[in-house]
Amino acid sequence: MHHLIALGHTKIAYLGGPKNSWSDAQRRKGLAKSAREFPFTLIDIGATAPTQPGGYSAADVLVACQASAAICFNDLVAVGVLERLRARNIRVPEEFSVVGIDNIAVGTAVAPTLTSVGVSQQHLGREAIDLLLRKITDGAAHQPHARLVSMELAVRASSGPLSKQPRLAESGY
Repeated sequence: MHHLIALGHTKIAYLGGPKNSWSDAQRRKGLAKSAREFPFTLIDIGATAPTQPGGYSAADVLVACQASAAICFNDLVAVGVLERLRARNIRVPEEFSVVGIDNIAVGTAVAPTLTSVGVSQQHLGREAIDLLLRKITDGAAHQPHARLVSMELAVRASSGPLSKQPRLAESGY
């Protein structure tokens, strides 16, 4: 969110995941907190299938809501959004910015490459091993607890400054 705001976006959409998803609920909490702290309008597009076709299907709603950027539930949804925007001749990032979550390898294999937020897999692995070793060492006395892991933003070509130009293409329905 901070990245998009720094680029000048003031109307940002969130394309959510499944309604019963714990991670979607956490993302919504974080986005709501940002909406209270920073000057931008958050548009909740609602839930979509956490797949590439889910993103493709929902992209028209993103365009219709007049946002200039979207944060997608995951990278697969974001790739679907990119495909639909391309089919509608909407240039990314010149006319619309897209950010995914998970930072999986597919994000570097699409054009434009996908800006994405993700967890360092190496850090996550170390945390998992640490918890496992504590469980082995402490046995039944070990009480599992939540751990916060830091997220990393990989800025790539799908996000850019807010364009002062109106959207070129509104066709393609």
